[in-house]
Amino acid sequence: MYGDPPPPPPPLGRFWARPAFVKWPAVTYDDAWTPVQTLALLLPEPFAGRVIEARARLAEDPELGRIHDPPFAHFTLQMAEEYEWDGLAEALAEFARDQAPIPIRTVGLLTVTGSSTGITLEPYRDDRLAQFHKALWEVVTPFARGSVAPFYLPDRWVPHVTIKRCGTYREAFGRALATLSDDSFTWSMQVDTLSVQHDPDNTNLSRYQRLLVPLGDATLAPPVVVKANATIVDVVEPPQTSDAPIWRIDVRSDEGPQIALCWSAPETVRRMAAAKAPLVYFRRARCRLQGGAIVGVVPVTPKPIAV
Repeated sequence: MYGDPPPPPPPLGRFWARPAFVKWPAVTYDDAWTPVQTLALLLPEPFAGRVIEARARLAEDPELGRIHDPPFAHFTLQMAEEYEWDGLAEALAEFARDQAPIPIRTVGLLTVTGSSTGITLEPYRDDRLAQFHKALWEVVTPFARGSVAPFYLPDRWVPHVTIKRCGTYREAFGRALATLSDDSFTWSMQVDTLSVQHDPDNTNLSRYQRLLVPLGDATLAPPVVVKANATIVDVVEPPQTSDAPIWRIDVRSDEGPQIALCWSAPETVRRMAAAKAPLVYFRRARCRLQGGAIVGVVPVTPKPIAV
């Protein structure tokens, strides 16, 4: 979550007053710090790909290209400081078995203004989605630990799919809106997959997909198998003084010398989305090198990426 949240309910000390339906005394609701373990619904294809391509398009702007976004097309249902992961996985699987895929329609772009700016896609919060969200909170919150972001409480939640964070670059934020203004972003789809993204560094830069749970009879797409033949030795961040951000990727082939590749910001967006993990997990990762380019990466994450 970024930007300025809606006006909160009256504060109780530094924590927000708990809504009547909340029954978990170990959990606090604090806007002063943003938890970053993320429970979300994933957008299906081709809509997820459209979000990633819009993000890559906006990353062509040198100022926006330096700002990383989580490598997923999703809308968050809950953010917590930490979860009890084994219990959460079991509870989510049981809950999801009794759910059907949810029809979703998006109603256009939703912008974030205030201390930090951004451009998001807004799913319409109809009764079905609101009821699903509230029921999910009842199931998963007993496994939350520490602080839970009150922005996502069922009585305050504004569903949104981040397309691009723009930070304090306000002119670039305006340019980004102009770039996307030729699309209405009114889409209809069915969402059928829950994702829980683990951010062990609590920085929003180390978020990878730790749990993946289909709703009802939905099936997950078969995982993409990367036939690795090389290792990424290092990922070198672009200097702040460069006109356009370029990442240097040092790769050593299993059968040849080490080479250096250059990734632009749009290419970096696409590579992270394909790997379901940010660049921090690309160092020492096995990869597929083909025709002088990396075509697949197996990120080195604390737990296996759920696919």
